[in-house]
Amino acid sequence: MVGGLALGDYAWAHENMLNQVLEGQLPRNDNLVDLLSRSVSYLDSHLDFFLNAEQVNDATLDEISRVDGFVENPESPITESATEPTLSEDTEKAPDVPLIPVAIHTENTNHVESLESVDFSAPVRQ
Repeated sequence: MVGGLALGDYAWAHENMLNQVLEGQLPRNDNLVDLLSRSVSYLDSHLDFFLNAEQVNDATLDEISRVDGFVENPESPITESATEPTLSEDTEKAPDVPLIPVAIHTENTNHVESLESVDFSAPVRQ
């Protein structure tokens, strides 16, 4: 991994939020499910950037701000962003890595029940 510093900031924001969820300080609600789904999708679609970036760009700061917004007001819906990170021309393509825990993929329409069934302490299966 050449850079990865942006990934550390992004991951820390999510770790901090999920620790508060596990400790019961933040609710497990549809906003959390939406945020986590968006976060995993964002990470997956910007993996090249995260594996090589040495500093956080505006789009990633927007994503981190969403996490901070949930921590501040977990009942507020997640907002959209207009910014997207760009990769430099010399950035290598990262290998495809499945990032979504298998337990998140469910046909259950009640997202809160689905989230409650996820064991966040268990290792992610690949």
